[in-house]
Amino acid sequence: MTTNGRTQSTGSGSSPQNTVDTPRPFNPGQNTTNPSAFAVQSQNPFLGSVPTGRVVPGVLQLSLRAAVDLALRTNLGYIDSEQDHQRSRAARLRALSTLLPQIGVESTEDYRNLVMDALGTEKLGVPHVVQGYNYQTAHATLQQRVVDVQALHDVKASSKEMEASAASMADARNIVVLASVSSYLLVEASQTRLETARAQFATAKTIDSILSSRVVHDLSPQIDEIRANVAMRSADLRVTLATTTLEKDKLALTRIIGLPIEQEFTLTDGLTFLEGPPTDKAELLSKATEKRQDLRAASARLDAAEQSVKAERAQRLPSVEILANGGETGITYGHPYRDYDVEGRISVPIFTGRRIEADVLDAKATADRGEPSSRTRGQGQYSMSGRPFWI
Repeated sequence: MTTNGRTQSTGSGSSPQNTVDTPRPFNPGQNTTNPSAFAVQSQNPFLGSVPTGRVVPGVLQLSLRAAVDLALRTNLGYIDSEQDHQRSRAARLRALSTLLPQIGVESTEDYRNLVMDALGTEKLGVPHVVQGYNYQTAHATLQQRVVDVQALHDVKASSKEMEASAASMADARNIVVLASVSSYLLVEASQTRLETARAQFATAKTIDSILSSRVVHDLSPQIDEIRANVAMRSADLRVTLATTTLEKDKLALTRIIGLPIEQEFTLTDGLTFLEGPPTDKAELLSKATEKRQDLRAASARLDAAEQSVKAERAQRLPSVEILANGGETGITYGHPYRDYDVEGRISVPIFTGRRIEADVLDAKATADRGEPSSRTRGQGQYSMSGRPFWI
């Protein structure tokens, strides 16, 4: 079912109250990769990749470690998170640059004439026009914001946003590992189901052959032959279904880890049963709250939003700026005169047409929209209540 552009999996065991924020187990067939992901979209980036390798002749022997390593290089969701982190780093550098001195050099060559009449000097007895003249300048310039509270809060907000993007990238890495390992194990399970279905079909076929022979020799009623034939056909159908499921799961694994679609492969790591460690809900919830990267990212984004609100409010405060330049001016560069200029500027906003108020309201709305940190923590608690294997 699709709601507001998002795909939501439904089934016989699902409740009608489930939403896109309801935790759910991993299943590539149902387009889910993260039990507590906020956005389960119709095109899940963690179920796609950017294949970069070439098709290997023959059948590729694929181990679990190789599948995970390949997914971490080519998975689309992880690539997107890396790009988001690069953008957040660029935003932080841009915010820092406003607090650092801006230093440059400039040189000019100026040719002009001066029309004195345009300055109202007709009655002063000066020439009407000062003929063409020129001068040259070479200066070093400095611009420094001494006091700018808004810029300080912008730097803090961008630092928190970069911290959030780093945590999101770590969370994306965990999701890629989860997706690739789960898909690998799903293929292994599908292969086992196919082998089981084939064994059941072979058994049903043998029973059908035996009962057919017994019916021919009047040792069994014909109804037994009909039942055996139906059982054999059902087993054959299960083989077909298991084969189709295996191919679908292999295709999902191919998409997740970035193998070329034409590449044939076989898995080398088999399934081994290991009993899970004893789980204590309180301990698991404590570890999840402490170590889950999505919780860290949500908390950092909330801090960034609060700093953005403070930055918008700081627009009402005065700012102090220093501008200076020094160098040489003359008719030629060989005969210059040294000059300099130092300027201190204080800016005090008095009336801005309620623009600052609008900026503050917009920033507060962003900070208050759903309280992302507490909502994510609540989803972690929901996941722990009866579903500890989701964390």
